[in-house]
Amino acid sequence: MTAQSVSHTLEKRILTLGRQRPRMMFTDLALEMHDCTWHRLFAALNRLQQDRAVELIACRTDYEIRFLRIDARITIRDTGTDSSTAEES
Repeated sequence: MTAQSVSHTLEKRILTLGRQRPRMMFTDLALEMHDCTWHRLFAALNRLQQDRAVELIACRTDYEIRFLRIDARITIRDTGTDSSTAEES
């Protein structure tokens, strides 16, 4: 598996969790994905935030993750379509 496909798989796993829970704390995500380092999770969340798929909100001792347009993001990632062409859901 290439580094890019590993990153893509991790992003899809994160977005799939977002379908079940539209908001979650970073520590909950880290516990759910115990096979990933915090560094990899933050890197994936950063890419998803740049793609406007999630919003990270700093809290006192954690980060809240808000998932935005989950179905659109998974479709865009799977088809390779540019995020600027996606319709708002």
